[in-house]
Parts: sequence; structure tokens; C-alpha cells
Amino acid sequence: MAIGGAFSLDPIGNGAYGAALSLKLDSFPPVMGISARFSGGTFNLGLTADWWMYHAPLVGILSLYVGPGGYLSLGIGGGTANLDIGARVPVGLQIFPLEPLELFLEVAPAIGLALNPFNFPTFGLQGALGFRFWF
Repeated sequence: MAIGGAFSLDPIGNGAYGAALSLKLDSFPPVMGISARFSGGTFNLGLTADWWMYHAPLVGILSLYVGPGGYLSLGIGGGTANLDIGARVPVGLQIFPLEPLELFLEVAPAIGLALNPFNFPTFGLQGALGFRFWF
């Protein structure tokens, strides 16, 4: 089991930054994320679920993880609400400077479907910098 926090990154520069909770339960395979952010008068609530299908040490305390995932995003602001749903592929680097602390940096190319206004496909690049405590 793991729990931690992260700051969402904006690798493509649209100014949307936020905070997230990262959670991994022993009984449920995906690593989950719940995030909130504010940008240009809009509030956004996001959910992610990622399966680390490849997870291996690189050198020393540095490891790599990659795998398929999904996201759901609800944005409210400017008198409208929008919903985005899609797939993502997180690629993350992690270090364990001391047990049980993990520090990670992750980028995730994403493709999705936007509802209101309808748009398919949508492309994005999601990212996070954070920590998790493993129990």
C-alpha cells in the first residue's frame, strides 16, 4: 500500500497547475490519483488509474515504470462544465532515498474524448512530481 502527494506539472505550458493525492492499495492493481487544479477561473477535478506493466531498476536507487492507464477530468467554470475521458501512458522515474519514501517524476502522453464541446480525439501531455510512502 502507498499514499502520497504530488504537484501536477504542465509539460506543454497552458498554465494549469494543481495538487494531487496518489494512492496504491494492495488489493487493487492500479496506482490511483485524485487531483484538483485551478486555471483561468476554472476548477478541474481529475482521476487517474495506471497499471505499471514494466517496472525495473535503472541504476542505483533510480527505477523506471511504464504502463497503460486511464483518466477522467471534470472542469467547471465560466458558466459551463466539461468532461474529458481517455487513455494515457505514464512514464515515470522514481527513487527511494530511504525506506519507505519514494520520490517520482512522471509524464504521460494522453489521448481522449472531450464532451462539451464534443471533440475527438484530444491529445495532451500530463505530468506530476511527488512522493509516496509505501507500507
